Amino acid sequence: MKKGLRIAALIAAVLALFSATGCSKLRARDQLNKGVQSYKNGKYEDAIDHFQQAVSFDAGLVVARLYLATAYAQQYIPGADTPDNNKMAEQATRKCWSAIPRT
Repeated sequence: MKKGLRIAALIAAVLALFSATGCSKLRARDQLNKGVQSYKNGKYEDAIDHFQQAVSFDAGLVVARLYLATAYAQQYIPGADTPDNNKMAEQATRKCWSAIPRT
């Protein structure tokens, strides 16, 4: 009887693990879609928040990383030498490099 309970507990744990992984991917996709909508509406700060959440749910979601870099780049103003603008350029560059998959 104990062996049967152990197997049932193991199966339940494996199923919980797989469903949690799938849930994270769904949440990541949801945040990606919300980010794209914000991006299309010109709400780049909101888009950045959504893309960051998408990456936190699924670090392998390269599309979210690319959109994140692009959202930062959209806020950069060429020729404006201000600390905030320079920070935006640095963030865009850093996020762009982090979006490139390493082999």
